[in-house]
Amino acid sequence: MSREFFQGIMNAINNLSSSVSGANGISNGADALGTGATQGANAAADNAETQEVEEVCQPCDDKWLVVTIERNIKHNFGGRWDCTVGDLKMEIWDSEDSGSGTPIFRCKTSERGGPANADFHYRTNERQGSNYQYYNQFLIMPSDDYGLSAHRTTNYKTYGYNTTYLQKPRPGIAIYGSSSGAMDRRTGVLIHAGSHHRWSVGCIVLHSSGEVRDGRYRFDQTSSVNTLLTFLEKLHEFTGESRHSLGVKIDRVKLIVQENFNEG
Repeated sequence: MSREFFQGIMNAINNLSSSVSGANGISNGADALGTGATQGANAAADNAETQEVEEVCQPCDDKWLVVTIERNIKHNFGGRWDCTVGDLKMEIWDSEDSGSGTPIFRCKTSERGGPANADFHYRTNERQGSNYQYYNQFLIMPSDDYGLSAHRTTNYKTYGYNTTYLQKPRPGIAIYGSSSGAMDRRTGVLIHAGSHHRWSVGCIVLHSSGEVRDGRYRFDQTSSVNTLLTFLEKLHEFTGESRHSLGVKIDRVKLIVQENFNEG
């Protein structure tokens, strides 16, 4: 056989060896890539699990959400049509009695007097009977500490409400104690939205700003609804719960009503 024949055989063997080595290299690379991808997926799953636990654990169980309303202006529109305006701030306190904390939300409030479950005439303050729809039309909530609770009627709901203005049920939340005598003679007090102070019948209407015009304290209706929805969103973010039991005081949430009136 010739030298060229043997040289051809040797070249073929060398080429085959190189091909095998290359295939092994590709296989090893694929294994390494697969291992890295698996480890990355496992790490991502661990992170996702940790984040979920952290979200469930938020907020800390020892914190309090405190809503303070400071009434500071009264507008005289004639007796039971008078308007009380205030400033609302929502804070996170370290404890129930901290006195102050981290502010997370602010807005304005408007109220007018509403009927009460008492038997005094709203003008003469004389005992007249028990039809509360016609008596004590001037009453608003006394300055005190209260709670909040979920609410549901055909007019207002804390969940499953309609955000289209004037369409029922509208969004709202109850002030805890307003149907159990804890609020003196006022009953059924809610926090909700509106377009002027007469939307309140003893309730608290939220808004961003307002003005006296045509015998009413008026504010933008869309802004009022959005202000209320933000208020409810902050509440749900703090509690970490999407729903609360009807008529049950929400844990670690307090409403403080104060008065510091200026001339209006």
